[in-house]
Amino acid sequence: MSDAVERSLARCRALREAGDVQGAVSVALLTVQMAPQCAVAWSALGAGLLALGQPVGAVEAFRQSAAIEESPGRQADLGLALWRAGDIAAAEGAFQ
Repeated sequence: MSDAVERSLARCRALREAGDVQGAVSVALLTVQMAPQCAVAWSALGAGLLALGQPVGAVEAFRQSAAIEESPGRQADLGLALWRAGDIAAAEGAFQ
């Protein structure tokens, strides 16, 4: 991961921790444009969108993240977003 991507992700985390979720989402969007193969950036985007009450967008971001790097945590994030989007069957599949 490049220094620029790491700085961008750190800024995203700082904004979220400060309560500026919209700002964090904006930075995460820039980060995924800068590094489209960075699973962490896609996860940060998904988490921000989910916090903003946009589960459909979060599902897409978490799907991108899981496609790049599979892990139980990424599947759990995807499952939660699917559940909040109302797709219970797909959420159950993601949690298995």
